[in-house]
Amino acid sequence: MGKKVWIVNYYCPPPEYNSNTRHLGFTHYLQASGYDVTLFTSGFLNRGEGIDLVPADKEYAEVLYGEYKYVHIKTNRYKGNGLARMKS
Repeated sequence: MGKKVWIVNYYCPPPEYNSNTRHLGFTHYLQASGYDVTLFTSGFLNRGEGIDLVPADKEYAEVLYGEYKYVHIKTNRYKGNGLARMKS
């Protein structure tokens, strides 16, 4: 592949959980143009009881979802809009 592009978006979950496909669209078309694209996102989905995408003993997880390369980074859990969310 050609040049590398990193897209950093805390709130870009894996495709099966993603309702806003803007960043996946960017990724798709950049890859079609020859770029090597990686999405860097939070490793925790704050949905209901929450879903951890990073194993407990790791700081990050590299995952391939179809054509999309993700790096999920371990982040802190939080509730509400307080300091814990800003730290996360």
